[in-house]
Amino acid sequence: MESARLKNIAIIILLLLNAVLLSLVALRRVQETRAVAAARRDAAEVIRAAGIELSGDVLPDRMKLQPMAAARDVAAEERVAKKLLGRAAEQEAPGGGVYRWRGENGSIQFHSTGEFSARFTADAIAAAEGQTPEEHAAQLLRALGFEAELTRSGAADGTGSVTFRQTLSGVNLIGCRMTLHYSGGTLTGISDARWLIGSPVKRGQAAFADPATVLMGIYHGLTAQDEPCGAIERIVPAYEYSADLSGGARLSPVWYVRTDTQTYLLDAQATALKRVTDQ
Repeated sequence: MESARLKNIAIIILLLLNAVLLSLVALRRVQETRAVAAARRDAAEVIRAAGIELSGDVLPDRMKLQPMAAARDVAAEERVAKKLLGRAAEQEAPGGGVYRWRGENGSIQFHSTGEFSARFTADAIAAAEGQTPEEHAAQLLRALGFEAELTRSGAADGTGSVTFRQTLSGVNLIGCRMTLHYSGGTLTGISDARWLIGSPVKRGQAAFADPATVLMGIYHGLTAQDEPCGAIERIVPAYEYSADLSGGARLSPVWYVRTDTQTYLLDAQATALKRVTDQ
């Protein structure tokens, strides 16, 4: 009886100790969260004090993306080629990592860097009646299994060019884009194209700068480049695409920063801000 009572007391003491330890851990996390938020607010005030507008909903949170990589997927290129050119399309391999396809609808050429171009025969791929080039191109990309967003349109009355940027689960792939050309409601070609066609997988883990450091990295980068800036309009996580020597691709987490005058990328460690062309 006495032994059972002592055992129960020991269990109660252990439960109380666990509760205390959990409370301490929770308190520490709350304090860390508050400290991070306070540091982010202070960094934002430094930017505002320099005369740069920065709204609260633009402030970044912690980076959650991780580095990814993708091997070249020649079979996926074949599926794309045959959907665009017809199932009877045939492949040529002139060398240098280049694969060229020819079919009844035209030709398409893929490079190991992810770049490609295409030309289509007259009226082979036409928009439906009343469908704009923007609508037709978006529909075509979805049919090919591509996720993308329209970034530029110069089309009118069924003629002109539209440019799309590739996305991955809603995240921009900086460096992946394509321009589709139309004439009289018909797709005539694709140029200025670099696209991730393979399936990316996680490639290791990376440590990232905290939100306050990200803001200060943007501030110091803008100051160092002496760029005119009246407002920071967007700070969001993105992937920067780069081709590797094996014909695959690397996706590196970055911060996509848009001001009222320019667009930039800030590396995930917040050490370098570089200007990019907003696709």
